[in-house]
Amino acid sequence: MNLGAGCRRLAAGCVVGLSLAACGHVPLMSMVKLSRIDFQTTDPAGLRVAVKLPASIRPQRDKLRLQVTVKFATGAKITQDFVLSESSDAADLAMLREQVDAGTHDLDYRFFAYRLDAAEADRLAAFREDLKNKQAAGDRGGGLTIHVVPEACRTAAIASNPVLFTTYLRTPETGGYVTLAEDVDIRTLVPGRDLVSEMPTCGPGD
Repeated sequence: MNLGAGCRRLAAGCVVGLSLAACGHVPLMSMVKLSRIDFQTTDPAGLRVAVKLPASIRPQRDKLRLQVTVKFATGAKITQDFVLSESSDAADLAMLREQVDAGTHDLDYRFFAYRLDAAEADRLAAFREDLKNKQAAGDRGGGLTIHVVPEACRTAAIASNPVLFTTYLRTPETGGYVTLAEDVDIRTLVPGRDLVSEMPTCGPGD
């Protein structure tokens, strides 16, 4: 089930020196930290995405992606998806737990950390270079939106109470993990639908 987690809008008159505008459940302090990110220069290999989910829900393997949409002043849009791979780096996970869950021992939640593998990082760098070329050719940028888009499954039946998740981002500019969308109820993401009850049961490969 697509959670549509944590949309980020980076808006400016061009693709250079993008600044962050408010989006959804972003804490104020996060907005300050995220404003340091320059999409034009940030190292794709240093990008990390993380999600905190109830223990009965987990992202489906190889189905979490970073979706980048660029809108030009002409109204034209370009969207590109980049596959995020789960990180098994102990340092990544230790930093995540130290920074976002310090002092708590909530066994009802699990953390998952993701990164772009080398091929996907190269694709993102090429996509970014193409945008700069378009800008140099006169295509003025009107804004850039980044979504963290996971597909999730459930390992057990889930009660009808709110089901909260939180997403995080780390880049070389932020240093540590920064909260993107905080304590969002999955059940409220799409009006008129209960995405939790629509989730498939996790299989052996998930």
